[in-house]
Amino acid sequence: MFYTYARFTFNRKKEGTAEKLHETRQDLQLLEEEVAEKRERVRAFAGETILRGEDFKRYVNQLRGKSNVYKVRQYLHFISLAGEGGVCVCRKGKILKHQRR
Repeated sequence: MFYTYARFTFNRKKEGTAEKLHETRQDLQLLEEEVAEKRERVRAFAGETILRGEDFKRYVNQLRGKSNVYKVRQYLHFISLAGEGGVCVCRKGKILKHQRR
């Protein structure tokens, strides 16, 4: 009698564990599909190359260099505009505000 009850309990636990394993495998499969879908979206968005490590640092430094060049050009353009009028553009704004009053 004891052995029958023990075997019944063991089988019930075994079935419960098998069911949990099955559910976990289904969850794993869903998550793997989700990861694959997200990878496809990343590839479509970013292309085939994703910069990492040193390549990314090099890319950031190139952008900083371009940004600095742009800022210098804008500044020189601003200086040339200020020089043409004889009065700084920002000063012209103050003069116009004062004239409106």
